[in-house]
Amino acid sequence: MKGGKIYINIIFIGVILLAVVYTLFLIVSYKGEKGVEIISPYECGFNFIRGSRKVFSFRFFLISILFLIFDVEISLIVIIPFLKRFLIRV
Repeated sequence: MKGGKIYINIIFIGVILLAVVYTLFLIVSYKGEKGVEIISPYECGFNFIRGSRKVFSFRFFLISILFLIFDVEISLIVIIPFLKRFLIRV
């Protein structure tokens, strides 16, 4: 039974240590409230009308991923006859 108590003590100390580290992390990373002036972008004294980011086209993303997949697949398929020719000599 003595071995079981040792494991329970190790787990208990680990949980306490984890709680202390987590609390210290929260205390150190607290940034406080930010004012409107701090979180607003600096744009030479005027407010911008539209968002500064461009909209990302999901269709373009899908087409580019499909192109990459088929491009790699075709490059692997094209090389198979050459590999058979040089590796298997009949």
